[in-house]
Amino acid sequence: MIGVCLSLLAVPTSDLRVTQVLAPTAKVVVAAPLRCGPDATVDLLTIDVEGQVRVYGTDAAGQLPFAALARGSLDLASPSRLLVDIGRLTADDGPPALLTLSPRGCELFALDDSRTPAGPGLRLARRATFDLRLGAPQAAPFIQDVDGDGRVEVLVPEVGAVSLWNMAVEEVEGQPRASASRSLRVEARAQVDQQTEAQDLTDTLSSRVQLPGLSTLDLNGDGRSDLVVTEGTRRAFHLARAEGGIAEAPDVTLDLDLFRDPSSTGGGFEPGRILSLGGAASLDRRDLDGDGIQDHVIVAGRKVWVFPGRADGPQFQEPSTILKSAEEVTATAMFSIDDDDLAELVLLRLKLPSVTTLVLGLVSSFDVELRASGYRNLGGGRFDTSPDWNGGVQLRVPPILDIVRDPYALVERFKALGESYGEILAGDFDGDGVEDAAIVSPDGAEVELWLGAEAERGELTRDDLERDVRTALFTDSERVWDIDRLLGFLGSQGTDRVQRVTETATLAGRVELPAVQGRPLEFLVACDPDGDGRDLLVVGLGDDAGITRLHVVELLP
Repeated sequence: MIGVCLSLLAVPTSDLRVTQVLAPTAKVVVAAPLRCGPDATVDLLTIDVEGQVRVYGTDAAGQLPFAALARGSLDLASPSRLLVDIGRLTADDGPPALLTLSPRGCELFALDDSRTPAGPGLRLARRATFDLRLGAPQAAPFIQDVDGDGRVEVLVPEVGAVSLWNMAVEEVEGQPRASASRSLRVEARAQVDQQTEAQDLTDTLSSRVQLPGLSTLDLNGDGRSDLVVTEGTRRAFHLARAEGGIAEAPDVTLDLDLFRDPSSTGGGFEPGRILSLGGAASLDRRDLDGDGIQDHVIVAGRKVWVFPGRADGPQFQEPSTILKSAEEVTATAMFSIDDDDLAELVLLRLKLPSVTTLVLGLVSSFDVELRASGYRNLGGGRFDTSPDWNGGVQLRVPPILDIVRDPYALVERFKALGESYGEILAGDFDGDGVEDAAIVSPDGAEVELWLGAEAERGELTRDDLERDVRTALFTDSERVWDIDRLLGFLGSQGTDRVQRVTETATLAGRVELPAVQGRPLEFLVACDPDGDGRDLLVVGLGDDAGITRLHVVELLP
């Protein structure tokens, strides 16, 4: 903290200023840096709510001002039903392309050395259609090398399924020709936030789609990404082949409904008892024995099964440990308690207040107890059958009548906390080849530029989170957490985040932006349109009419 204070007292030696304010004709919903040619230029690509694509850069001579390129405009069809992504269909270093998924299928718009999107698009696959109404174009990472074989797949979300397509483009007699084939279709629902109004009865409504109901990770330690599909209580594991590709039929399947604890008496929310899932099983995974292979833990009622992973994939027939708890288990966690490299198994139990406590809680605060039991990792996927650590916290709840009288007061406090986190972006803003960091205040009113800062140090790592949880559950002498303490802790995470980024950095300057009250920061992008090695910072803020304004912030020598 002392280092931060000294940095704040330092007089900036450079001039940080807003050199331009550009105004597109509509709200920008997608913004991304764009490197097209073999040189060092990095432009800015934007897509607005109406589907218009613009590329912002410099003129051919590489001179400022930074502006929309004359040939850098393209109108995309079906903007209300449109997913977009920027990437390469091959593993080489050629220029990227803009790919779209819409009712027209999958289309490719080349981004060549002229740094402009070329239209009309090349139709890659007519049957790879996307027909959920989003209301505006949305960026989604659907260009992925799912199986790690060096060949790119395109993930196409459908109603109730996700398809993987192999896409390729080759030159035939001087003309591009596309080839596409669906390699895998799995039943998995994309995560969708629903709308409630339709323009047509046939509309499939959605306001946002997250890809997908599946995940990729190395399950068996062979270095290749495998596919995990989640559908309700079912899991399907598709392993990547050494020769490339993923089989459509899963190698391993799991139905969590098969794991039951007959002795479980939990039924969900019962005053005075442990909160449970009513006997329903849950699944978690982590490498528990340090062999680089994912192990799995299943919890149902009072029982816990630990299944070590194998080189040929997950298995759910031979548990290495079965624990039987005296009480229902609300949830599990896995992290190291004794500071070795192996994670312990932590069982969490949330005891609900009794009816008497709830009655008294109408007019006075009351505590909800969260108990934790840590089971030592013995290696080989085995755990001690009795806990070596016991701890927990008391969650102090305000009087119920106080909450009922003004329910929004508490919500507003948490909302204000969420809005207090500023945005941090990495870039080389002085051109010295060393990473710097730009920090924008939550309301978009001010930008700070720190030289020699490592933006990734501001990210909360798993080790950081596990350390905080371990301290709270097992070593902190103060076990009571009220609303003020909780908000203070969460607020300190934002402060600590900025401190970690800036503690060894030098403040280059601050600049104020004309933020509009009630309109949050829309995007933050670093780009280098003239290729001189000095990044510009582009801050997207909405104006009174809801149109995005691009504030170009530059560090002048």
